[in-house]
This record gives sequence, structure tokens and C-alpha cells, in this order.
Amino acid sequence: MNVCIFYFEQFANHEIVFACHEFRKQNILAVGLEKGIYQCTEGQKVVVEYGLDELSLDDIDVFIVPGGITENIQDNPELLRFIAELHRRKTIIGGICGGTFILAKSGILKNTPCTGHFIRFEAGTPEIALFSDADLRDEDVVVHDNIVTAKGKAFIEFALALADTAGLFRAREEYENERSWLKNSI
Repeated sequence: MNVCIFYFEQFANHEIVFACHEFRKQNILAVGLEKGIYQCTEGQKVVVEYGLDELSLDDIDVFIVPGGITENIQDNPELLRFIAELHRRKTIIGGICGGTFILAKSGILKNTPCTGHFIRFEAGTPEIALFSDADLRDEDVVVHDNIVTAKGKAFIEFALALADTAGLFRAREEYENERSWLKNSI
């Protein structure tokens, strides 16, 4: 299974680290608009191996968009077309926190139950307008068909929902055991 993590300057690494953990036995690809080194909001730097133009849409099973400071990329037409085409192909797409802004801009959340960064979802904010045609819900994680969205604080739940949607858990007990371990409740 090929799992693409989409990196950009000032992405929020803490929101995707558990997703990377869940997919650790899969082929994880570091993807960005271009190859290069991107720094996250926590100060770490990540080497991005692939630009979007180097990927075959047919080879992507999961595409994950973290939050962070998304304003500089959320209008990028190449990225928005890429995500829309992945959705058309029923690829699993995950967005957390500000990453959901990018999913909304791509059009894939139209008439779709979803959640996201609720601190910036007050009436009258520019971000809420992105979701005017979505079924926005005040839930930590929302899974609808091939789309998984989450609030930024729900990074463990996001990781588990992505893994579950991708079929990594053979039984509900595996899911519950993993959840208990990640939440330190064993």
C-alpha cells in the first residue's frame, strides 16, 4: 500500500506522526508540490522525495494532508486538481485541522459530512466560507466514504480512522487494542 504524506512549509507534524506510526509497515512517500526540504511548525525539517508531478495517481492508496499554515498552498491549482482526481478515483484522502481547508478548496467536501479546525470556524471568518456547501460537523473525526477529516486535537483518532478505512485492522479488537495503547489506557 502506498501512503503519501503531503508536506509543505509550516505543516503541523504532530498532527500526522501517529498516522505515520499506523502506516509504518506500508510504503510511506514524502510528497510536496516540489522535492525539497520543508520545515514544520515544530521546527523539524523533512526531506520531501517526490513532487506531485512525479506521482502516478493509480499508485496512491492513501493521501494525507496535515494542518499547519496552509494559506500559502490552499489555492494551488495543481494541488487542488490532484486531490479532486484522487477523490474521483476513490483514493482514501485524509485531512486534519487546516488540511481540511485544502480538501474544501479542492471541492471534494461538497455535500459531504466533514469536520476540521473549529477554532477558525466561527460565523463570518474566511475559513467558514470554504465549507459553505459541506455538511460541517462539530465532531473530532468524520469518516465519509473515502474521506477522513479531523480536528487538529484529534490526531490519534485521525490516525486510527485512516488505518481503519484503509483496512489495516483485521478485527474490531485490533482497533480497540491499538486505541488503548495509543491513549495510554491499557
